[in-house]
Amino acid sequence: MLRRTLVLLTAALTPLWMFASPASAHGEGHAPSADAYWDGVISAMAIFNPDGEWLHACDIQKDGHRARAYLKWVRADGGWAYASVDDTDGANGNCMSLNLSLTEGKAVYVKACVSEGSKDLSCSAWEHGHA
Repeated sequence: MLRRTLVLLTAALTPLWMFASPASAHGEGHAPSADAYWDGVISAMAIFNPDGEWLHACDIQKDGHRARAYLKWVRADGGWAYASVDDTDGANGNCMSLNLSLTEGKAVYVKACVSEGSKDLSCSAWEHGHA
């Protein structure tokens, strides 16, 4: 219930176009998301939108920390490729976003972290989805 409330709150405070995903609505993509906790509450969210391949980092709590979203996928040579974006302007109802260019249907993994500077303090597990 807490996650649903925070997702709805975040969606209400974030422009709707950021989370609208016609691709996932038609079953062509899966939009994974992850939550990171600090002091027992969700403090950071990471959301991957497969429609246009957007990675979003959302700072949820006014706790003095930043939110970091990571995305990873398998490269053509079999190694991992990574991308990340930080929400550094506080828990003010918006998210920071990074636009990527990935192959349609590619398996992706997303995780959220509560961070201080370059150090991750608490992270979620990797959540699976598709571009």
